[in-house]
Amino acid sequence: MQRFWEIVTRPLLEAVQPASIIEVGSADGEHTRRLLEFCRRADWSCTLYSIDPLPRYSVEELVAEHPWHFNPIRSTSLDALPKLAPAGVVLLDGDHNWYTVYHELLQIEQAARTGAAPFPVLVCHDVGWPYARRDLYYDPDMVPDAYRQPYLKGGLLPGVSEPQPGKGLNAHLYNATHEGGPHNGVLAAIEDFIAQSREPLQLVVMPVLYGLAIVIPSHHLTENTKLRDLLTQLSSADGQRQLAELAERYRVAGDMTTQTLRARLAKLEQGVAAPLSPTSTGDGFSSGLPSAVLASIQKGVLNTRYKGMRFWKSPFDVVIYTQLIERLRPRTIIEIGTLDGGSAVWFADQMEGHGLAPQVISIDKRSRPKNRDARIVFLEADAKELDVKLASFEWSELPHPWLVVEDSAHTYDVTAAVLRFFDTRLVTGDYIVVEDGIVRDLPGEIYRRYEDGPNRAVSEFMEARASVYEIDRGLCDLFGLNFTWNPGGYILRR
Repeated sequence: MQRFWEIVTRPLLEAVQPASIIEVGSADGEHTRRLLEFCRRADWSCTLYSIDPLPRYSVEELVAEHPWHFNPIRSTSLDALPKLAPAGVVLLDGDHNWYTVYHELLQIEQAARTGAAPFPVLVCHDVGWPYARRDLYYDPDMVPDAYRQPYLKGGLLPGVSEPQPGKGLNAHLYNATHEGGPHNGVLAAIEDFIAQSREPLQLVVMPVLYGLAIVIPSHHLTENTKLRDLLTQLSSADGQRQLAELAERYRVAGDMTTQTLRARLAKLEQGVAAPLSPTSTGDGFSSGLPSAVLASIQKGVLNTRYKGMRFWKSPFDVVIYTQLIERLRPRTIIEIGTLDGGSAVWFADQMEGHGLAPQVISIDKRSRPKNRDARIVFLEADAKELDVKLASFEWSELPHPWLVVEDSAHTYDVTAAVLRFFDTRLVTGDYIVVEDGIVRDLPGEIYRRYEDGPNRAVSEFMEARASVYEIDRGLCDLFGLNFTWNPGGYILRR
């Protein structure tokens, strides 16, 4: 749904000016972040209720960033919606099957009646092919037998009714074995709901990018000039042109990815190694992995846990760190950025596993480890002000070699401040690792906010201090050209 933000969703929210927004289905959180930023900047009080039983992003981080606007609900929509007050706008992009969508709409209608509130404006995704008139089941057991279509795990192909094992769209999911018929698909659920509702409702469908539907109560069209003008504009020739251009942008992006992967496959079949990234700038910080692969791995990274705590290390870097610890045999590991404390505990365990006496210092401006550990000293300090906040700390008492891990804000100013601070304290043989320079290459607007901060800071630092430091290419390229979440980030003090 987030692809429609500029053309549909944001203008609609500006026209309706809802006091509350309900989002059903938040996935990786990109759309959720857009909604929260909208709530923060709104001239009126606006709150987001985001429903998702298994969000693929750090809910806690978003709550910390938007404490006044964000109410996450880790639950299924059919359990959560009856407990919520009526909202001005509801965005549906959760389970794409008739039973779930139809009953979501019934619950939304009931909430409005119970609360003596107007029926909200609805925005619903996946009303085009393939799920307009075909059910998708993330978990078939969540749908009662009477409403569940026969299904198979297999992919969908245009013009082919039955799902195909191992190929087609969403081949890893459970799809209804046929298209059409009663109680089948998202658009069918919306149409059936409108047909039985006592509320006069208008349906507008935009048949691009898997289809977007807006369901508008008639009173909004008579009372809200801005909303009426928006719908008129979307239906106009200019509005249709904007939608076509939007779809074309994503079609071209898809073709580019396909061509890149085909070229790589051809090289691999010929036994010829080739760089994977066609956008590599050659500056030593670009990943050799294609963006689609990076995005897939990142979803896994954000779900990693160590001893019940968030860990957030890529599989490449888990191995690279173990190789570095074995070679360096650090006597002190200093980590900037604690999160839950999962990586600090992991570093302490790695030191023990390599026969070293664990000594880990973990620093964060909001130190909030889930578990205290005698091997770890947790300190509170802003990474930008270590020289002020930790002025009395006895750095000289910490035995070398050091392994310093900068894993805090991933912005230019913070990364540069950490590099400057440790520059005067590192000695020959120490390492400093600047994490998550991969934000430059990860696809999605959520990562653009970092403005390539880690890599810019490292680049400037190395330019000024090249005579003293070197980037360890053996570690960065251990699995391939910058196959790491810390490209150009493993730095040795010579």
